[in-house]
Amino acid sequence: MYTRMMEFYRLFLLFAVFPTRGTAASKILHTTLGPISGKTVSKTIDGGKVIQTDVYLGVPYAASTAGLNRFRSTQPRKPWTTTLSCSNYGPGCPQGDHNPDVPKNQSEDCLNLNIWKPTKVTNKQAMAIGIFFHGGAFKEGSNRGPFDLYDGAYFSARSGIIVIAANYRVGALGFLTSNDAGSEGNYGIQDHGI
Repeated sequence: MYTRMMEFYRLFLLFAVFPTRGTAASKILHTTLGPISGKTVSKTIDGGKVIQTDVYLGVPYAASTAGLNRFRSTQPRKPWTTTLSCSNYGPGCPQGDHNPDVPKNQSEDCLNLNIWKPTKVTNKQAMAIGIFFHGGAFKEGSNRGPFDLYDGAYFSARSGIIVIAANYRVGALGFLTSNDAGSEGNYGIQDHGI
């Protein structure tokens, strides 16, 4: 488990240290899994000061949890070679509740990250990284939050840190167990530390 957690955090660190390039409309970031493109957003703070953040939404960090992976430990994602567009929020994990915290777009291919990085960061700067796992009593919620509540652009730009919000399996797909080797359970917690 410790080795998988270290690999998970290493992936996060690689988002922070690789340089970005591109226009304000499209930022390319090279990760251990493959290149991703994001966007730059502007936020107004402190009575009119405009600050910018590079945003990468719906970045997959693990394999789909569908089919043979449904009641299995988190599986690594296969790398890609073409640039993956990460300008829109990814799906939330399947869940049954119906309230504002439940995402409308759901899929078993839901293990994704939303990443906000201050635009003026160079690859030579050491950066703090804040990792956020949403609440919801392990039965509901997503890394987007109700009404885009978990948008980390403002916090990232204002504090100068990289903000990462991660999805994990919830409800029965994340925590059901058969009390034997067939379904060990706690897959949602395992998703926290791939």
